[in-house]
Amino acid sequence: MAGGKRVRQASESSSGATLDPRFIEVEDQAAYRRYKECGITLSRIINPTHLSYPIMDLFAHTSLCFILTLAVPFSSELHLEFYVNLRINSTFTALTSYVNRRPVEITYQDCAELLQLSTIGDKLHIIVLDPDFDWSTANHFLCQTNTPFHVGETSSLVKDARIIQHVLRTSIIPKAGDRIHITPLLSLTTFFIMAQREFNATDLIF
Repeated sequence: MAGGKRVRQASESSSGATLDPRFIEVEDQAAYRRYKECGITLSRIINPTHLSYPIMDLFAHTSLCFILTLAVPFSSELHLEFYVNLRINSTFTALTSYVNRRPVEITYQDCAELLQLSTIGDKLHIIVLDPDFDWSTANHFLCQTNTPFHVGETSSLVKDARIIQHVLRTSIIPKAGDRIHITPLLSLTTFFIMAQREFNATDLIF
């Protein structure tokens, strides 16, 4: 507690700003304001009637279908507050945050059990960090090309890939890219879904 007070007092004195009681540090408060100013898109739930689209069947083997049908009301203000206070431990096994200065912890296992996600298969975030990864096979599915490097424009995607990446970035990986660009992780996830390859869905969410 004493250490926390010292951090708060130091932050206030250096910035001249008053710390909102919802945040632990003044940097988190500033991040919250930036999130709101940028209009960060919150995750949206897919309308169940849309699940009848043939392309949505490809999500069946991913264990992400449950997330697509969740319809739990939430406060967008508290949602943003949770993210700006978010921290992850060095082993990537537990997330901690504060909502109204109350601690929240979500472990890797919590995520897997509560959201009914798979914990086996390839870890996609590790693959995309490999600078020597050959994108040829992925691009064959995504763009009908054999380009060995990542192609980041959504306009290059075939129709099925475009639908999948849109579902991913609006309902599962919020703000992963935009309407013009697609991130490597989003591309790789789309590829694995189209190729019906197994991947660690819990790791993806973390």
